[in-house]
Amino acid sequence: MSLAELNRFMQEKHMQGYWTRGEVRSYEPTSEVSPYVWKWADIEEVLEGAGKYVDIKHAFRRNIGLENPTGQSKTINMGLQLVLPGEKARAHRHTAEAIRFIIQGNPKVWSTVDGEATTMESGDLVLTPNWSWHDHVNDSSEPAIWIDGLNAAIMGHLGLAFREDFPTPNQPVESLPEYSKHRASLTRPNWLELSTSLAGAPYRYKWSDTQETLNALKVSEGDPCDGVILHYTSPWTGGSTLPMISCAIQLLRPGLKTKAHRHTSIGQYHVVQGSGVTRVGDVELQWGRRDFFVVPPWSWHSHENLGSEDAILFSMSDAPLLKPFGFYREEIEGEEVRRDRNHWFGPF
Repeated sequence: MSLAELNRFMQEKHMQGYWTRGEVRSYEPTSEVSPYVWKWADIEEVLEGAGKYVDIKHAFRRNIGLENPTGQSKTINMGLQLVLPGEKARAHRHTAEAIRFIIQGNPKVWSTVDGEATTMESGDLVLTPNWSWHDHVNDSSEPAIWIDGLNAAIMGHLGLAFREDFPTPNQPVESLPEYSKHRASLTRPNWLELSTSLAGAPYRYKWSDTQETLNALKVSEGDPCDGVILHYTSPWTGGSTLPMISCAIQLLRPGLKTKAHRHTSIGQYHVVQGSGVTRVGDVELQWGRRDFFVVPPWSWHSHENLGSEDAILFSMSDAPLLKPFGFYREEIEGEEVRRDRNHWFGPF
């Protein structure tokens, strides 16, 4: 049998010899995801139409996914959810873990996670750990809108996408409101040991606390690539926000232009306030208040605040999924050595 005959035989039997691929030189990862910005004016129009025409009783969730034009992330997804006044979104659970960053909420809007009611006010970050029963209630007179961020993509890719409905439309509230914050506070009960097993508890990061910290630290130099950036650390482990999702909030002072860098994690962004531009390679993403944009993995990018007020960006990343296996990598423009900077994505 000649080499040509061997190659042909292998092809017929659904095999391939590595030598048939040609000369293989060094290479770097590429992503189907492209840099893209979703404008709030368009999203708002869609939300208005969804509120008018989509009945939550039949649609289960009035959720709007942000679809990248060239390909979706293989790990995490970002979308928006709308719950109208007086509505209750049915209870269910799934293997995907989720975060809710509240765009429009108030003290009469809450999410119940495993029997614990958690308030959802504007700017709050609320956690829904995987396989937790959860439902949402809007008992106010205003529509409630928040970001739904989930690692559903990787769950589907791994064949681990389980989902169940609660036996009744809504679950009973069985504990004190936001009971978890007392278990995870700095004045912690001494019989409770922190462990990764507690990563399955709900938690709320209040916007008033986050904003206070941002304002206190904005006089500092901050990070050369991200400005004054804070990572929402787990109150249970001290590590990433959730086991597979890291969330951050960053402040860019007026006129600030950050250094370019790239990393193997994806960046999904929401503009809390301000206006500016994020340059991703040769693409300029112009953004304003409440817009969304995405930075693909391993893409050179930098941020610039073009406005007269502080710009604040909320973001979520899949870095915690990469770091335990040594797959998280970061490079800063102008530096000779590639660095794996620890941005509090660990420990795990």
